[in-house]
Amino acid sequence: MKQRRIVSAIVALIVGALGVLSGVEAMQPRRDGAALRLLEEPSTDRMFLRQVFARDGRCVSYPEGGALSRVELGMSDNLKPNGCSPLQSLYIPASVKELSKTCCFGCRKLAFIAFEANSQAARIGERAFAWCSSLRYICIPASVEVLSEQCCSNCSELVSVVFEGASQLATIEKSAFESCRSLQSICIPASVETLGERCYSSCLKLAFIAFEAGSQCIRIGEWAFTVCSSLRFICIPASVETLGEGCYSSCDKLVSVVFEPDSHLERMGAHAFRDCSSLRSICIPASVQTIGEYCFIKCAFLAFVFFAPDSCLKTVGDRAFDGINVHSIYFPDGTNFGRSVFANSSVMEIGIGDQWADPTSGLFAGTPILLRPVIPREVCVLRAHCFFECRSLASVTFEPNSQLREIGEEAFAHSSVPSISIPASVEELGAGCFRSCQSLSAVTFESNSQLATIERYAFGSCHSLPSICIPASVKVLGEGCLSMCKSLASTTFEPNSQLTKIGMKAFLCSPSLQSICIPRSTQTLEKECFEECPLLIFVTFETNSQLTKIDTLAFENCSNLLSIQIPQRVHTLGEGCFANCGSLMDFTFEAGSRLRVVGIGAFWNSGIQASALPARLQEIGKPGFQAITIKFTVSGQFVLPG
Repeated sequence: MKQRRIVSAIVALIVGALGVLSGVEAMQPRRDGAALRLLEEPSTDRMFLRQVFARDGRCVSYPEGGALSRVELGMSDNLKPNGCSPLQSLYIPASVKELSKTCCFGCRKLAFIAFEANSQAARIGERAFAWCSSLRYICIPASVEVLSEQCCSNCSELVSVVFEGASQLATIEKSAFESCRSLQSICIPASVETLGERCYSSCLKLAFIAFEAGSQCIRIGEWAFTVCSSLRFICIPASVETLGEGCYSSCDKLVSVVFEPDSHLERMGAHAFRDCSSLRSICIPASVQTIGEYCFIKCAFLAFVFFAPDSCLKTVGDRAFDGINVHSIYFPDGTNFGRSVFANSSVMEIGIGDQWADPTSGLFAGTPILLRPVIPREVCVLRAHCFFECRSLASVTFEPNSQLREIGEEAFAHSSVPSISIPASVEELGAGCFRSCQSLSAVTFESNSQLATIERYAFGSCHSLPSICIPASVKVLGEGCLSMCKSLASTTFEPNSQLTKIGMKAFLCSPSLQSICIPRSTQTLEKECFEECPLLIFVTFETNSQLTKIDTLAFENCSNLLSIQIPQRVHTLGEGCFANCGSLMDFTFEAGSRLRVVGIGAFWNSGIQASALPARLQEIGKPGFQAITIKFTVSGQFVLPG
């Protein structure tokens, strides 16, 4: 028995000696720069060794001053943050040039990382120290050029990140320090050119961000500092050309944003300052050409927005200033605007420059407070929806000698504009441009108006409009253009009117309209153009009328219409055109009438008792005069169907 014990002890000593020898061999520097091999047992301090623990508790050892080129700890494909449980500190020799991907990923007890003086490390790899939840401090060597994606993300106890002097760092990549919730300050080296997407996002205690003097930073990436909820102040370096999408969004304590003199900033990305609810003022540098969509949306306390002299601003995106509360804002000349730029905003006074270059749809759509806009002389187009649903629109003024040519579709629809004077230069009123303006009580046109077309429903449902005088230049009244105007009692046309068509439903359901004189130039009264005008008593036509057709249901249900004389050139009375005109008793034709066709039910239920039919009449629709008793004087031949 004793002999067996002695033999076992001798064998153990031999195996131990062999283990030490093999360990020494493994510790020698490798010329091929390969990663260190893993040892089965820790080496001893007597060998002057440094130790690095792998995920499974084993350690990698290397000699003091060893010429290592890469540190790569053993890792499995499973990247859950639960490895390296024994590792508490890490010393990285100067010879290491790269910390590889996930080398210390999820080392929850790793509290201390040190780089040897004169470190040659050029890159810290992806997720190298991610989820090291005990790490509180790290000093990045001057030699490091790239901090890779998520290299220090989710280090929840990381309070301080310091960069050595004369840093060569060029890029901080995507999410490098994302969700480092204890990080309080950061000073970004002057050498950094790019801050990647979300590089400092969700750093909830990050209160101070500084850029070293002479910063070369060109781009601050998308969502770079989003949800940095302790950040109160930021100074953007002059070198920055682009603020990426959402870069400072949801920084709800951010009070002030300052740009260094001689800024090169050209673009402020979409959502850049979204939900910065404490931001009070901002001065946009002269170099800025684009303010992206939603850039300042929900900056509820943004009271002052200024543009530097000689501003190069060209574009303001959709809803860029949605939800702000400024007293006044003045945009540079030549600015193009997106849709609903001031939706849900309180804006007392807006200056839009001397050359409002064809803004896109809905500039002021949904703006609840916009009292007295003044449209500059050089503005050529008010695009669709530009003042749509502006509920507190007290007045709209156009500068003298306006060059405005077009008021776009629904430009003022559903707004509170009380009156409007259309400049002489306007050639077209777009579809629904003043539709449902319930407070609109006065519409005037400057003398010598060039207006050619009033498009469909342009003034539809303007219930407070009592009268309107159509300029002589107008050639077309579009469909429903003055329909359902409950207070419209008088519609007149300037002398020498060029009107050729009164469109379908043009005056439909205008219950206050009492009389109308159709201009000489009018050729067609389209379907239902005066239908349901119960107070319409007199319809007259200027002498030498060019009217050729009164279309289907044109005067249906004009129950108080008393008399009408059909102009000479009219050749067709459409179906039901005078149906249910119960008071219509005086119905005559001008001498030499060219009437050829009377449509079905043209005089259904009318009050006509006697009429002389024209000599050229050829056809009367079968029930054309049904339900009435009429005496006709017939001077020509016509066909009565059936």
